[in-house]
Amino acid sequence: MRNLTDASFRDGGTPNNDKLYSTARVDISKELVILSHPEMGDRYFTFQLACMDDDNFAFVGKRTTGSKGGNFAIASYVGDRMRALMKEHDFRVIVLECSAIPDIEYTALVMLTEGRENLEKRGVELWLSTLNPDLFRMIERSPLGEKLGHDRMFFNLQIALEAYLAKGIAKA
Repeated sequence: MRNLTDASFRDGGTPNNDKLYSTARVDISKELVILSHPEMGDRYFTFQLACMDDDNFAFVGKRTTGSKGGNFAIASYVGDRMRALMKEHDFRVIVLECSAIPDIEYTALVMLTEGRENLEKRGVELWLSTLNPDLFRMIERSPLGEKLGHDRMFFNLQIALEAYLAKGIAKA
């Protein structure tokens, strides 16, 4: 029979005896990875996302994203690819098509806000397209939504293209 630790254990940190722990290492340098979980009901759960140096950069779980099932993109590749494209081309506007984003976690929203600020410093506008109603309301209430305003968030790509052409910001 195995011996489980109790409150008298004093030799360092120890996991809880009644919790399931698991570790996964994923390479996000070449493509994004999708973390999916089902509806979890009232059960407490958390996925701690950390870099190789153990810095936490996000949490997915009951406390942070809720118990409803979901899909979460872990995506440094996207940012790296966008930076490479920006070096190759002189963009005036970048439109993120968001139809595959059902919800946004706080850390991702902060990173998107910082990304918009970095683009603005380069003279590039960030626009969002094809936001589902819940995502639209969440972004609209955030500092990012305040900066974008309704004139940079669009129901679909066609409306975003029409707005782009109407503004006359395309290079001649």
